[in-house]
Amino acid sequence: MIRPGVFLLCALSIFISLLFSVDESFSQIEVTIPLNANEQKLISVEKLSGLNSNMGIKAKLANLSGKIVKTIVPAGLVILSEDQTKQNMLTVHEQIFILPPENLVEIRLKTVCLEAWKNPPDSASEKGLFFFNRTENSDISQLIRTIAKLEEIISRAVVDYNDGQIRLRDMDTYELMELALHSEFSPIDSVRFSAKISEQIIQCALWQLTDRISFEDYCKILKPKTEKEKHDLHDIAEMAQILLAYSGLKPTIALRRLLPLKINK
Repeated sequence: MIRPGVFLLCALSIFISLLFSVDESFSQIEVTIPLNANEQKLISVEKLSGLNSNMGIKAKLANLSGKIVKTIVPAGLVILSEDQTKQNMLTVHEQIFILPPENLVEIRLKTVCLEAWKNPPDSASEKGLFFFNRTENSDISQLIRTIAKLEEIISRAVVDYNDGQIRLRDMDTYELMELALHSEFSPIDSVRFSAKISEQIIQCALWQLTDRISFEDYCKILKPKTEKEKHDLHDIAEMAQILLAYSGLKPTIALRRLLPLKINK
């Protein structure tokens, strides 16, 4: 007969061992795209396809392992098109996806286009897209770093966010406040918020670096149908000029006179 004290001691020992043991099937691995040779044994990129738009692509990722895989898609990653008539794409924000064990997951990547005058990649094309490497273009890298810094400052400036209405504290410059008002906000928790500058503004700024477009070019590419749509493009181009000014880069669409702009941390 087992004495009660011995039984309780054994039960407690088993409970502690279970509490501190690591179940391999639920442990998490972290990988970053583009995948190295070892990571390719864990994650398979089944397919990348366009959305018939110069913003965004779809990706199907298969988790081949029996573990949860945290997959990081970094900012500045170039995505090449096998079809030379289609645009290459670029990620401008880091994205993180959690892939369940032995599962196929479809995700949407936030991307912008690197070639203004080509057609966007589409989902029906037999020729697909593939992950390449991070951009080696110094101007584009500088733009991406500036976006991250400005978004951090704008995020910290949020005072209140309620039913889609944002309230911000005063900022260093009127131009920074303008960029903030052209940002999208999402709550992280009850007191912190994440700001993302509009992808349309980033796209306009990027095309000025890659294709040296004028405002007339910008309108030819996006084909506004009404005066209001053209006015909206004018507004986006002004914000892109501010973004490039903060990046220390020269715009090819200069619609307003700006003093030099610096980021004050």
